[in-house]
Amino acid sequence: VHDFYAGFVMLSKRTGYPVVPIKLIDAYKVYPPDSFWLQYHPIEVIIGKPMHQADTETDEQFKQRVHDWY
Repeated sequence: VHDFYAGFVMLSKRTGYPVVPIKLIDAYKVYPPDSFWLQYHPIEVIIGKPMHQADTETDEQFKQRVHDWY
């Protein structure tokens, strides 16, 4: 998983809503990089528990904690 941008941290702080991590497994097989058409392939969706930023946690630490979930 590549580095995350901090935009989701800012949105979570401003709105008060938690971050809900979602992972799509095998989604790249539905639309492969070398294909023009979508292809049928089952994917698995994993939805994590909502994450709130702790009062003692910096923005960078929260971003890293969400990244570590993946």
